[in-house]
Amino acid sequence: LPMGWIDSSNFEVQLAKIPSGMENQKISFHEYFHAVQHAHIQTKDHQKRDRTNGPVWFVEGGAEYMAWVGLLDAYESGVLEKVNMEGKRSFSPFSFMESSIKRGISDKKSKCPGVSFEKFDSQRPCRQAAYDLGAWAHAYLANKFGADVLLEIFYPNLDKLGWEGSFSQTYGMSSEQFYQEFDEFLDWP
Repeated sequence: LPMGWIDSSNFEVQLAKIPSGMENQKISFHEYFHAVQHAHIQTKDHQKRDRTNGPVWFVEGGAEYMAWVGLLDAYESGVLEKVNMEGKRSFSPFSFMESSIKRGISDKKSKCPGVSFEKFDSQRPCRQAAYDLGAWAHAYLANKFGADVLLEIFYPNLDKLGWEGSFSQTYGMSSEQFYQEFDEFLDWP
């Protein structure tokens, strides 16, 4: 840690900012999934890759969601051991997801009022909501259409059909229909 980083009067707040071992493992899975996403796009043109990859909520939310899926599968199968880093806060995937939907909804209302979910991007003050709500959007889609469709249908068709075409083929609805449905879901108690 940098000198002076820990202020004894603010130690608990500073400690909460240190990622736990499990969170660091999740970040590794998140970044790996970005490689999986890009592996399905055959152009070297950076702008075309970004357009083909889809909206920020889909890209970052997909990486968040698939990081959890991969991490929890790795723990369950015994391939990966949970890391308990002494002195760091505990980290629960289910608590994290619960917090993320609450934070995402709050950020959507307070930081981006009037901005629709599909328009969240990396430049807006609600960038974190794209990650938080995007992970929930992917969980919602996986629950409704199956856990394997993202990797077995969406990504294999992405380069050929583009984002909207692959989305429609995979989920049987347009992104507009999905946005309406997902907004209704976010209003559930």
